[in-house]
Amino acid sequence: MSISKLPPELKPREKAIAQGIASLSDVELLALILQSGYHNCDALDLAKQTLEALNGLSGLLKANPIDLKIKGIKKAKSLKLLAVAECCKRIFSASQKFQEKYKNPFEIPEVFGRDLRYQDREILRMVMLDKNHRLIQFKDISQNDEKETKVNVVNAVKAAINASSSYVYLLHNHPSGICKPSEDDVIATKIIKTNLAIIGVNLLDHFIVSGDKYYSFAGKNSFSFKENN
Repeated sequence: MSISKLPPELKPREKAIAQGIASLSDVELLALILQSGYHNCDALDLAKQTLEALNGLSGLLKANPIDLKIKGIKKAKSLKLLAVAECCKRIFSASQKFQEKYKNPFEIPEVFGRDLRYQDREILRMVMLDKNHRLIQFKDISQNDEKETKVNVVNAVKAAINASSSYVYLLHNHPSGICKPSEDDVIATKIIKTNLAIIGVNLLDHFIVSGDKYYSFAGKNSFSFKENN
């Protein structure tokens, strides 16, 4: 039955408002996203055809523009569906990070530092963990227009307090490609570590990311990123 002929309480939008979004079937959810169909094919029909073509909602996570060359799915709808899929993948990735315990320090640059390799300006990132080494939050606390150590110290302490951290890691990148700490890096790390200790937060390590390598202050050495990630 077409949407126009359905009683109001069974139309996807009205049903979602009245019963909650979780009450919708896969077809109804997709119809709500698509919003419209084409001649003699409303949003519900188009949603059903799309799910059949993709072998269900899970197929959307693996879809590319070629997979979405379905009658009624033009560029705007295709981009909307791909955007929804990308949002789902990013949410899943983030949730996986928050479920993990990070007791192996060398997981930190692999998980949280890879994107820093491609930045053209220095970014200082803090990874904050609870007392069980579970992730609370990770955020960029300064960029290279804030080079003063006192700025980084203040930002680091504020972030650690706001997140109720027990342990933290620092990461920053060297766009120069030189994966070794400068004298300023060494001094700043010591000052930040001291100030965090005052509030009961333990700085476990500071990693410098550059190219395909990262340097560990705690390990006093450089290591290569894993190729399969």
